[in-house]
Amino acid sequence: MEDNLFSFLYGDEEKDSVSVLIYGIGDREYGIAIENVVEIITYPKLTPVRCAGKNIEGVFPFRDRIAAALCIDEEMEKDINDMMVVTDIDGCEFGIHVNTVNRIVSIYKEDYATGEAVKIAGEENSINIPDYSKNLKSLCQ
Repeated sequence: MEDNLFSFLYGDEEKDSVSVLIYGIGDREYGIAIENVVEIITYPKLTPVRCAGKNIEGVFPFRDRIAAALCIDEEMEKDINDMMVVTDIDGCEFGIHVNTVNRIVSIYKEDYATGEAVKIAGEENSINIPDYSKNLKSLCQ
């Protein structure tokens, strides 16, 4: 019954799609499933971590816990208006350092699951969908 009601209200296309937050780093766009986004905050003051991986900028306090700050693009130009997209993937909370938060789009689940660049209907450029799970082992041990 619930499946039929969902299909009736939203159509089968909605059932097979995922909402994705699109954010910018430099001139590139990346995406993460909105279900994994906890909060978007101003870029926090970070505490450096010795011997951290090359993509770990440091750690920051978040809601009475400590979260790692991840930088996807090492050549990213940092700006005073940067933000942190705080995420929770498989119980691991971490922040993604971004220059801009652009929009939310809907894409097919199978396209999102590939972890590769995805072409969005009606848009000129593709968005990159990083495989965040690759970084989870080093972040949440």
